[in-house]
Amino acid sequence: MTRQLAPWLGAVLLLGACSQIPDGAVPPAEVPSAWQEAVEGDADTTWPAPDWWRAFGSSELDRLIVSAQANNTDIAQAMARIVQADAQARAAGAGLLPSVDADGGAARQWQDSGSGTQGGNNFNAGLTARYELDLFGGNRASALAAQANAEASRYSRDVTALAVTSDVATVYFQILEARERLEVARENVAIAEDILRIVEAKERAGAVSPLDLAQQRTEVANQQATIPDLVVAVRQNEHALALLLGVLPESLGRVPGDLMALLPPAIGVGMPSQLLQRRPDVRQAETNLVAANADIGVARAALYPSVDLSASYGYGSQVLGGLFDPVNATSNLVLSLAQTIFDGGALEAGVDQAEGRKTELVEAYRATVIGAFGDVEDAMVARYQADIREALLLQALEQAQLAYRLAESRYRAGAIDLQTLLDAQRSLFSADDDATQARAARLRASVDLYNALGGGWNSTP
Repeated sequence: MTRQLAPWLGAVLLLGACSQIPDGAVPPAEVPSAWQEAVEGDADTTWPAPDWWRAFGSSELDRLIVSAQANNTDIAQAMARIVQADAQARAAGAGLLPSVDADGGAARQWQDSGSGTQGGNNFNAGLTARYELDLFGGNRASALAAQANAEASRYSRDVTALAVTSDVATVYFQILEARERLEVARENVAIAEDILRIVEAKERAGAVSPLDLAQQRTEVANQQATIPDLVVAVRQNEHALALLLGVLPESLGRVPGDLMALLPPAIGVGMPSQLLQRRPDVRQAETNLVAANADIGVARAALYPSVDLSASYGYGSQVLGGLFDPVNATSNLVLSLAQTIFDGGALEAGVDQAEGRKTELVEAYRATVIGAFGDVEDAMVARYQADIREALLLQALEQAQLAYRLAESRYRAGAIDLQTLLDAQRSLFSADDDATQARAARLRASVDLYNALGGGWNSTP
């Protein structure tokens, strides 16, 4: 039998070299030669470090990010998806290997005859090995797709981890910003109340009209009205931080830190040609394409015949004690072929679907690449303009403080009216709040730039 099957097996093995997976899973990406929004000093090709957040010099931020990386629920879910994808890859890879089954049984038969009931026993035991000959690479393509999906799940985990890390830094700065603005608002209320006491004294002395008193009371009330919204901002950002850390808001406690003591670090933006290896979302899009390309191979292979090879060896006997006697041994070798004749076009539709899916993911990959470069350009211009804006607003704050001091002293001396003092007072309040927001905007812009650059993540081709 073996000699008779040998020619068929040889032909089958030769056909096994055929693969239906298309070439060129990942199309070439267009890469700019230089950053459009780069300014002088950005020629540094040093990329951010994996622990980029330490550049802000905040031990509290370090602690929060380490805690989030260990306890964040989104990261934990991404890790669980890796376990699932690895299991699916192992299951798909099992199709490349033979399966072996053991079986055994015992039976008793009865037959009625004229002389009475007659019966006998039957015992059997054996092994059966089955192997699907992967003639057109369908099983290999399925295994490749599963492996690519498993790899993509790891990149997805990295995408999630980078997003969580960036969100923790951003929310932390928002907490400090809201708290600093709240402190500024309370200081402004105190200033307005000081002026109110002066106006009240002047009004009692008949030096100003009740209108001036009403105007300053209005200013005090307006300043007091800014406090509730800032309290809400502090608490809501604290709740958001607790969610990122995977803890209940009640267990978070007060988050220490001084916004104005933090300075945005210098950030090397590297070369555009390296960005695609520095963004986990780009690598995830690439592996999704590899998986989709392999799925085409699976769908195409299904159009061709499937060939199974099975071999069995076992024993059969009517006496249990003689079951494993060599004379009772049997063996079998079977080569079977199956080909779909008519399925209403289902297999062809499967190929079209797989090819359409790849076309979709090609466009998704192109969008991810374009978006990656756009993210860096956006983050760079936002960071640079935030630096300029804060410098100007600090100058404005300095002048507003000077103007207010001059206006207050002149109002006390009766050299100016209340309206002039109110204008100086409002300018000071606005400039103080704007400067606080500008510092927070610079810090958030730095986080956005780190995030756009991949946050120190690196993947070799």
